[in-house]
Amino acid sequence: SHKEDHSKNILNNIYDLLGEDKIQSMTSCDIWLLIEAAYCHDIGMCVSFDELKSELKKTHFGKYLDKVKANKYHELNPFVSALTADDISKLLNSPSELIELNNLFYQLLADWFRPFHGYRSETMIKDGKFGACLFYRDQAISPRLFIHLAKICSAHTKTFFDGIISDELPQFEKGLSTEKCHPRFIASLLRLGDLLDLDQGRFSPTTKEMAGEMPPSSEAHVEKHKSVERFYICPTSVELTADCPTDESYVAMADWAKWLEDELYDQYKHWHDIRPNERFSPPPALNPKRIVHIGSDYT
Repeated sequence: SHKEDHSKNILNNIYDLLGEDKIQSMTSCDIWLLIEAAYCHDIGMCVSFDELKSELKKTHFGKYLDKVKANKYHELNPFVSALTADDISKLLNSPSELIELNNLFYQLLADWFRPFHGYRSETMIKDGKFGACLFYRDQAISPRLFIHLAKICSAHTKTFFDGIISDELPQFEKGLSTEKCHPRFIASLLRLGDLLDLDQGRFSPTTKEMAGEMPPSSEAHVEKHKSVERFYICPTSVELTADCPTDESYVAMADWAKWLEDELYDQYKHWHDIRPNERFSPPPALNPKRIVHIGSDYT
């Protein structure tokens, strides 16, 4: 889910990480940036019909297809390898095969757009567009702050150093009226809040039924979220316990935990270049770090 519930979960996770006293000490401009970023960072996942048609004609999409076709381990390799006129005609012998073809094609498009959806979010905010709708502009808020909002959203899909410790995101910036705002701090919070949205219920059973057969990588993430048994966030600790039923879900959870641990470590190490002021302590460590492998069951 990348809907409203995902955005609310991000904000709740950030609230738990900071604590109410730190939330109360944030400037109104920082609060505005944080809420907007939580609700806007994934709008790049929305792709219009005209954009789809345009993207399929571009050279780099063709290179992406060649890359998938050359990788026999890619889960969409059999489908891409069959994308010839003769093979497609064989798939269209019945309506059920047409539905399956459509499902695989949308999996391919999702795999193509997902890696740079943060950049797409940045572009859509800067252009003042959300699909066919105009992104609102309040005269009380400087267009300069929308540019920072766009870069904050883009930072959530970049590496830590490209997204946070870069000249694009300032640590301090003039905010509303006499207030200051802190784009680098807000981007850091967004990255953590997004990573911490791994509790059970992230996947909608209804949406899953409507979408049809999911690719193996998505199924592994479904099991990853379902495997969470204990989850606790506070200003001094992040604790996670999961019992994964399959090898694939274990790998997905282990990768996600490592990603979260690396993000916490990088923010801790570079906190002096992120913090809005000395009152804000660095994020906690992932605690404890313990992975036990027993047969085919993973904890």
